[in-house]
Amino acid sequence: MLRGRVDDIGALARRAHGEDGQEWPNDDAAAASMRRTAAGQVLGPLLDSSVLAERGEQAIGACLVVDRPGDPPHGGPWVVDVVRDPDDPARGIGAAMLAQAARGLRSAGLGALSLAVTDDNTTARAVYDRLGFADLTQSWTLALPVAVRNTRRSAR
Repeated sequence: MLRGRVDDIGALARRAHGEDGQEWPNDDAAAASMRRTAAGQVLGPLLDSSVLAERGEQAIGACLVVDRPGDPPHGGPWVVDVVRDPDDPARGIGAAMLAQAARGLRSAGLGALSLAVTDDNTTARAVYDRLGFADLTQSWTLALPVAVRNTRRSAR
């Protein structure tokens, strides 16, 4: 069901991420990104434990779980994205989708579900804490400035 709705999920993700979703200039670009995820081209194959939340025929949320190479916490079942419709009045959709994904993984005999979250996303961190996720690792990133092209070499 979820795989057949990836274009809808792309548009939903773009709205849900607000300014952060501007990596996708339009809904078509967001849909193309979700199609790559559904095809297993982003971190690993999409797992059946991924969840689509609907109100009637409308997609109002999605929890996309892939199988990353390796073992938890950096590999294994991994949440690529959790999105919910920012205009939908229902609360707790993200937590409910994560809990459902975890139940699906548990019933399949898998023992962990991992994800990444930024320190400043306190709302999401509170949900993850409430669901029992543990902060096991911390990573750091060095932002590299865009390299200036060597015009002397390219003029040859």
